[in-house]
Amino acid sequence: MELPASVNIWEMDTVMGKKEDSKCVLSLLHRKTNLQFYFLLEDCTMLEVQRVFDGIKSFLGPQIFKQVFEIILTDNGFEFHDPISLETDPDTGEKLISVYFCRPRRSDDKGKCEKNHEHFREIIPKGSSMEGLSRNDIRYTSNMVNNYPRKELSYNSPFQLAEQLLPKKVLALNKLHFIPTDKVKLIPIIK
Repeated sequence: MELPASVNIWEMDTVMGKKEDSKCVLSLLHRKTNLQFYFLLEDCTMLEVQRVFDGIKSFLGPQIFKQVFEIILTDNGFEFHDPISLETDPDTGEKLISVYFCRPRRSDDKGKCEKNHEHFREIIPKGSSMEGLSRNDIRYTSNMVNNYPRKELSYNSPFQLAEQLLPKKVLALNKLHFIPTDKVKLIPIIK
């Protein structure tokens, strides 16, 4: 089924640290702009993902949330096994958005998200522990990744495109702001 170009589609995933870590990072990538939000999870569980989504819904309000996060595509990880809690308004039970799962063994169904994790890993290298990370570390990472210009975006950054297409309140989810290219550093903050 072909969707209209106006539909907002997001790819969702979790980024893990060391195997023994409790903490991990929830990522949400906006396909049109390559903007990727990161949220620190205390545990890689359905309840933590729901907590983040309830916070997003509360911050944005149901109307903006419904308009911006129309469709979310994710894998079948155990932390995403309660899509109804993500789709609905916790106060009214109204369905606001739709969550769909990728086909089994088809990570390319959410390939932009996976590709964008490469930039995340330049700042928080694979195999690093996430236990010492703070929300400020995640916001810093988000600002650096989202202000990094991309060839496929005509050398604009995801932030620059998102600023034109998404409500400003949405960019505040990760406290995103413009950073000049010469100040963008994709270097490790942890070893």
